Amino acid sequence: MSWESCKSYVSKEADIKAEAKLLGVTRPIAHTDRTAMKAAFEKTHYRLEEHLEPSEAYLSAKVEEVEASEITASPLSDVTSRKTSRDSGIQTTVDQNGHVRVVKSKVKGQLPQNTEELRLALKAEGHMWTMLASKFRNISLFRGMGPGVWSDFADYLMGEKVYLMKIPNQYGDNTGVRPPWHVLLQYEFQVRKESIKTSVRENRPLAEVLPEKSRDSEIREQHFISPITLQGVINEGRGNRLRWGQQQQQPPRWQPYQAWSRNTDKGDKGKGKLIDMKGDYKGGKTKTGKGKDKGKRVLTHTPDGRQICYAFNEGTRVRAAAPHVAALAEEGCFIYLRESHATGTLSHILRISMEFKSEPDLGRTRDGQHPASVWQLPELQELVKVSKGVTWALHQCHYGADTPKPTRLATNLPEPSTHESEWPVFDEEGWYVGPLGSCGHHHDRQLQGLEGDQWRTGPSAAYPSAFCFYMAQLCMGARVCAPTLADTADVGHVAHEAERFAAEELATGRPVARTTISTLFSLLPGEPPHKASGSLEGRVFISGIYSKGGLVGLRQNCHLFPFSTQLCNKFIREQAPDHKFSSFILLHNVKADVHKDLGNADTPSLLIGVSSFTNGELWVESPDGNTKMNFKDKIVFGNLHPVCDTKVFFDARNTWHATMPWQGDRLVVAAYNPAFMRNLQPQQLQQLRDLGFPLSLDASAASASSPLPDGLGGSGGVSADQGDQEAGADEAAADESMVVVLGSSKEDAGEEKGEQFDPRYSRALGQPMQCHHEGYTQEFVDGFGLCSPGRWPPEARGHLQTLEERKHVNAIASVLEDLVNDAIGDVKHKSMELALGRLKGSPFSEEQLWRARGRICDVLPAPEAAREIPERQPFMLHMLGQSLKLLGDPDWEVLCQGPESFAEGVPLGCDGELKRTPQVFRARVKSRKLDETDFQPIMQNYSSAEMTQAQLEEKFKQDEALGRMIATTEAAARQEYQEVLVAALGAISKPNGEVRPLHDATHGVRINNRISVPDRLETPGPEEIVELITRAKATKQAAFCISADISAAHRCVKIRKSDWGRLGCKTCSSSQTLWINTVGTFGVSSASYHWSRLFGAIGRWALRILGQKWALQIIYVDDLHVVVVGPDRFKTLWLLLAAYEVAGTPFNHAKFKGGHEAEFVGYFLSYYDSRAGISERRCRWVLDWIAAVERDRWMILGRSLAEFVGRLTFVGRMVGWVRPFLAPLYAWKAFLNRGTTARAPEAVYLSLCYLRDHFEDRC
Repeated sequence: MSWESCKSYVSKEADIKAEAKLLGVTRPIAHTDRTAMKAAFEKTHYRLEEHLEPSEAYLSAKVEEVEASEITASPLSDVTSRKTSRDSGIQTTVDQNGHVRVVKSKVKGQLPQNTEELRLALKAEGHMWTMLASKFRNISLFRGMGPGVWSDFADYLMGEKVYLMKIPNQYGDNTGVRPPWHVLLQYEFQVRKESIKTSVRENRPLAEVLPEKSRDSEIREQHFISPITLQGVINEGRGNRLRWGQQQQQPPRWQPYQAWSRNTDKGDKGKGKLIDMKGDYKGGKTKTGKGKDKGKRVLTHTPDGRQICYAFNEGTRVRAAAPHVAALAEEGCFIYLRESHATGTLSHILRISMEFKSEPDLGRTRDGQHPASVWQLPELQELVKVSKGVTWALHQCHYGADTPKPTRLATNLPEPSTHESEWPVFDEEGWYVGPLGSCGHHHDRQLQGLEGDQWRTGPSAAYPSAFCFYMAQLCMGARVCAPTLADTADVGHVAHEAERFAAEELATGRPVARTTISTLFSLLPGEPPHKASGSLEGRVFISGIYSKGGLVGLRQNCHLFPFSTQLCNKFIREQAPDHKFSSFILLHNVKADVHKDLGNADTPSLLIGVSSFTNGELWVESPDGNTKMNFKDKIVFGNLHPVCDTKVFFDARNTWHATMPWQGDRLVVAAYNPAFMRNLQPQQLQQLRDLGFPLSLDASAASASSPLPDGLGGSGGVSADQGDQEAGADEAAADESMVVVLGSSKEDAGEEKGEQFDPRYSRALGQPMQCHHEGYTQEFVDGFGLCSPGRWPPEARGHLQTLEERKHVNAIASVLEDLVNDAIGDVKHKSMELALGRLKGSPFSEEQLWRARGRICDVLPAPEAAREIPERQPFMLHMLGQSLKLLGDPDWEVLCQGPESFAEGVPLGCDGELKRTPQVFRARVKSRKLDETDFQPIMQNYSSAEMTQAQLEEKFKQDEALGRMIATTEAAARQEYQEVLVAALGAISKPNGEVRPLHDATHGVRINNRISVPDRLETPGPEEIVELITRAKATKQAAFCISADISAAHRCVKIRKSDWGRLGCKTCSSSQTLWINTVGTFGVSSASYHWSRLFGAIGRWALRILGQKWALQIIYVDDLHVVVVGPDRFKTLWLLLAAYEVAGTPFNHAKFKGGHEAEFVGYFLSYYDSRAGISERRCRWVLDWIAAVERDRWMILGRSLAEFVGRLTFVGRMVGWVRPFLAPLYAWKAFLNRGTTARAPEAVYLSLCYLRDHFEDRC
């Protein structure tokens, strides 16, 4: 029974398929299949828009072809998308049995009419094949199929080998040839047809065959070259064929003047209206008079034989097949263009119409063509000269147009004619060089191309109302502006439509209604919202202050739309009389994601609803809020504040806020204060007051930054005029750098609410250097702090220094130069000795160093104090502190000012004494979780320390002689210090036989658990190393580098005396002697922070003294790397090292190495051939570790694995291929306890073997 049912079902289905095929009906594809194909495409490639997704009918037809093994190429008229597909019609038929059948009629699409439509059709075709490839994966025809195959095919068709082909002419130039459109489409179809046929026949992937057939010479010759060649010998006008031996004579490039041809036919007797262009060119009657025989005097041909088109050849008056030219008019043509008035017509335009307008002659285009222009006609140029006219060019965007649209005008009106003409000027290659420059605006909308399904050039033909008003003023004899100012933003001084409306409203003196602001915004030229808001939908209008990294100025809208700004300010003041603000923004249908406006000052912001809409509340973060917002793994609670027809005050800088969804048209205005308002100059502040901004009387309240040093850039860093000019370039970037969107950055949770980093402390101009590594970009980190001049290119440093600072720099630089000349002599020879490690000590004697220090101290405010060296550390802290203060460094006080300075001793941080230093470090956003152990004030040493007791004792005695440690007893220590802790000691053996003690300040004593460092330490990595090599190579000069080591870096930091008792330890657990550290100790979490802060200030001092000499330096804890470039590179190197030595830096001269190549913290740098990688020593360490594990039969201790993974992660930052093989190691490390030994899993074993084999090949 079941067998018969299945047989009947299969038989019936076969009959239905055969009948459907006979009737031409395509079986629709299942919805699940189509959805699955689309999902597979979007997962692999990108999202499919409606106009790029193949239509259901087309996709179903191709699926049916594949299932029937009858794959063919479809003409482009059948290639339809979901947007362009049309519903099939219903058609009824009666078959031979008398049955009525209802079927869908197939509706064909249209062939592409232009290149854009052809590209869209080929994209849809490519998407169809790619979607089929996801369904029929086992068919070889679809192997390797993707959208890129068809994108390349479209580029080939539209490129120089087909559609944009060029051929040399008789003058030696390459002339562009546009093949007939139908030939191009036929050629495209034949290539696809042959490709699919070959792929099916030979069972080959279509992705391989299609490029081959595109290069097939036979297809190209038969279906492309031959049709074009044969078509060229056909007289299209009369259909007469020329003989093969005949060729048309090419007209010479320059011809002598020939008379314009007149019509000789009699006029018709018909009637016609001039404005409708119904009059015949033979002389038809018009409403101005009879036209009999008057057509004989109408010009019909140009001197070179081309027919003249009147009214764009309406009414078939001119043979369409013949080449023709258009009369000079924008709409319609001049009916009577008599020979006697050939030149008089242009004169009529100039004299009677007052003005002649046309697109300007902009010279050569990017593709090498030289478009024709009426402004090139000698007759026109002579006419302007003879009629005493004037010509100039301008941008219509200055009159309210959405695009620049350069336009050239000519007139002989009295007022403009008093100025000189500005004809276009070109260079030797034909490129336009002036006088019309850039409009100075930022336009997101383009004049060319499609906008939806409409060409943008259509609406652009209309003049802006302000431009019409400008021309009307010229016609009425008004004194407008000089034509010589045509390329500036002040052209014409014609009020914008919004300005005229605002001026009228202000003149009434009545209160400003919300509807008035809505009308004003509709007239204002809006711009897209900032991308940091999370959406580019909607439009905004901003006026007031822009702020970018401490550089502030007035936005362009303050000058372009003063009345509009005053009207908005009046409205805001009426809604909130007590609110103080210096900027406002109108937001129309802008949906802002959760964010903080870090570019704002620490003052309240105001949001006012202007239009009527539903919902659209303002969500503001609040601890007791009842509305939560989910962002990735963050949940933030807040409250909803209604906005429509009301106002809301909120803290936009310190609290997260967002826009809720709404219905309707949402227009709101926000009034706020940008940061650094105090940096404005007095005249700029007065301009703001004149515009109606109610500025706060307390300047410090309107700033989010601490006071700047005296003399930094005057009161604002830029002059009023300069600020106005730079406003357009900086105001957009100002918002970008000061807006943080929640969830958009891994650092957003830690953004502080207080002081921001001010890049002007670096005294460098512009932005810091950017590192480009493995496809991403980040700011350069040199290890000396955010305000380090070393983060900027050498040529950008020192530009913001005041006169006093430059004098101080020159004075110290002179001292250092004398020191180098006295001590070094041959700087090149001494540099080679230094790079080879042959210097066993400093080349500067103590006498020379103290002589230089004395001269520097003499130029400081307190010379005697500057000469002091605080005990227990090596640096000239008082000298450095005073000098850095004069140089405007933001962190000079920590060196010598106050009881918790480096001169007196810094705190460990156990009691929360460490504060933020925003001008030097970014905020810490996450901290490493430490082991939690029970508190135990007296800890036992580790076995590594017990076995090296004698060596530790000797080491501690050396430190005691240097003032770094003191020996005492527990009883004596408890009497002197409030808290006494004895930490467990470990020891690491060095290659030279010495030991390095490890102070465990975590377990038992819990010192590290109590220390909280709010600043984030940033160290250079592979990104900076690659950037050093790249910038040195870009100079195209010889480079020289040095890597140096600073002895006992952490031990150079003096700790305050009240914390000494917490740094106790013993060489032996049973010893009665208690050793107390008085300086930074390796193992205390704040030790590296203090060292980075201390040596960061010293490094910044050295670079500030060096000025713009080409030197780049980076530091990783105690490892310093310097590269110098240029003919004075050796002198620059020694000046930098002299600065460090004068400051008291304890270099280990035996560890200096460098030259053209050097190693730096496990990395290898070669400036000779621009290479970077890992050092051979680091590579050998990896191999030795794996070999040791192999000897132990792959038994690994958890602690050893953690060390290996840590070092290999460091390697992976530079050597990218290592990173994928770290995944098994990370997974096992997370599971394995540090004190447990276990056999490596198979995945770990395979990863280690792979790493071993590849590292052996490279070492």
